[in-house]
Amino acid sequence: MNACNGNAIEVKTTRRSRQTSSPCQRASITAFLWLLLLLISGQANASEPKPRVVWADVVLPPYHHIPDGPWKNLGITDGISAMLMQQMPGFEHERKIMSGEALFNWFKKRPNVCNPAFKKTKERESFLYYSIPSVFIPANGIAFLSKNTSHFGKKCASLQSLLRDPHLKIGISRERAYGKAIDNLLKANSGQLNMVRVSMGGSTDRLLEMILRERIDYALGYAVEFGFFTLQLESQSKIKFLPICEASGYTYSHIVCSKTPEGKKIIHSVNQALLKLRPQQDYRQIIERWLTPDFIPSYRTAYDRQFLTKTGTSQSDSPVTDTDE
Repeated sequence: MNACNGNAIEVKTTRRSRQTSSPCQRASITAFLWLLLLLISGQANASEPKPRVVWADVVLPPYHHIPDGPWKNLGITDGISAMLMQQMPGFEHERKIMSGEALFNWFKKRPNVCNPAFKKTKERESFLYYSIPSVFIPANGIAFLSKNTSHFGKKCASLQSLLRDPHLKIGISRERAYGKAIDNLLKANSGQLNMVRVSMGGSTDRLLEMILRERIDYALGYAVEFGFFTLQLESQSKIKFLPICEASGYTYSHIVCSKTPEGKKIIHSVNQALLKLRPQQDYRQIIERWLTPDFIPSYRTAYDRQFLTKTGTSQSDSPVTDTDE
């Protein structure tokens, strides 16, 4: 007879024998213990906090954060960080806007600080982990007054020649990396008296105002940045942009995080997210909205051929130009 079906089971005992539990009783107890264990485990997992990511950024439209106006939160890093937050639900996300100096201090002193778009340099690699490339845009160039075109060239400007001209004053951002070729030229000419340095946060608009006031002759930056501010200042006809001869082509940036165990885990998840996000049209649009319409077809071709094929973080997996580092 089956005791688990509620039917009686006859058990003969002696005085010396001990009454034992039936098979179905033992099964019930085992099932109860397993259920209790699962409940305890589930409660422990539910109460376990998610790892936290602080997305720290600077005001540097439109490449970095846009704080106000009609394009508020439409900067390139604004868009990338928003998409990553959605793609990485296993983390608690927080965004903070700060100065360039504070950003570097946070990277070095806090375990979980990240930024969506940073150039790779040897010095930065000592305190930052890098993701696969996150941004792909035309390389840096120079902006200057249209009336002074004769000083700078027609198709591209030789930065080496310009830096050696004591009569031409250049404006640059103090904490910024412009790519290996440009950074090497700036370093080699760092003793020149014709360099004006401003802090990183909001540097592009200040440099552009200095050009318009003729306090400097030209400034380094991206075409998308100078285009953004000339549009705001309604000075498109007054400013001209030229690529730099020594650094033509495109340049990459990477997501970076504090060089800590926490930062390393975040970068691992970031890489997985980027591989899913980069081919999507919404991700492309983050950058394309700041390009001129005539430039977009060639940009899309380069994006597919050069950017989407880069899936590693080593220097050997860098762009085909020398402007990436």
